[in-house]
Parts: sequence; C-alpha cells; structure tokens
Amino acid sequence: MSRSRTIIASLILVSLLLLTVGSAAAKGGGAPGHPKGKAPRARITWSTIRVAQTINPGQTVEVNVTLTSSVDLADVSLRVPTGLGRVLKAEPAHFDSLKAGVATPVKLTISMPAQGAHSQGGVVQVRAGNRNVPAALKVKLTVPAAHGDDGDTDDNGAL
Repeated sequence: MSRSRTIIASLILVSLLLLTVGSAAAKGGGAPGHPKGKAPRARITWSTIRVAQTINPGQTVEVNVTLTSSVDLADVSLRVPTGLGRVLKAEPAHFDSLKAGVATPVKLTISMPAQGAHSQGGVVQVRAGNRNVPAALKVKLTVPAAHGDDGDTDDNGAL
C-alpha cells in the first residue's frame, strides 16, 4: 500500500506544479521576462561602436555604417544634434520601418568647412516616432592641429 501512496503523492505534486506553471504563464501574458501588454524594448546595434574620422578643413568624407534593430520599428529617423549636425548628414535620414535583425545601410557624409574647422564629437541618434531608441552612434571628428588647436574636445567640451 505504501507504493501506491507514493505514486499518488507524486502525481498530486506534479499536478500542482503544472497548475502553478500554467497559472504563472497566464498572468504573464507575453514573452518571458516582459510584463503583460508591454512589447520588448528596442535596441539599436551599429556595425561599429564609434566613428573616429580625421578630416581636413574644406574636405568631405563619406563613411558607410549599418544599424540593426532588436525589434520591428516604424517611423524611424536619424538625428544629429548639436554642432555635429552642421557638418554631418546621415542618409537616409528617415525609414518608414526597420525589421528586427536586418542590417540597414546608412551613409554618413562629413563636410568640414574650410573656415572655422575644428575637432568635435557627438552622436547619431535613432528615433522611433517621438522617442529615442538606445544606443546612439558615437562620432569623433578630428581636424589636424593648426595654430595650437590640440583637437581634444568639441565645441561643447565632449570627446
């Protein structure tokens, strides 16, 4: 009789475990690790961690990179804030959508003016609708030193 009690007790424990797991899954309502009703958070991966470019006054340089989103995104734009936006343009600057896991090419055109050229840094931000998507592409432009310009900081003091 003790063998049948052991089997029955084991079946009851397995049943309770299955009910507990099923109940927890029903309450979660989505992918593991994501609260009910919330989509996974988007994250951008660039083909390079940082663009570091030496450029002379009056020179134009093109740099090709790719960006990949961790989730599908719609109404995506690339934004270059601060003074860097005066010398760096990203093309295309807008995408109707990005598919998760698909590398999307972006051409960065850097046009350093002949007058007033100086080293500077900043980021290329990715926006989906009206929110920033992590992670921005860091950019450092170095104009070779002339007349004591050490080229270490931008107009905002950033590297």
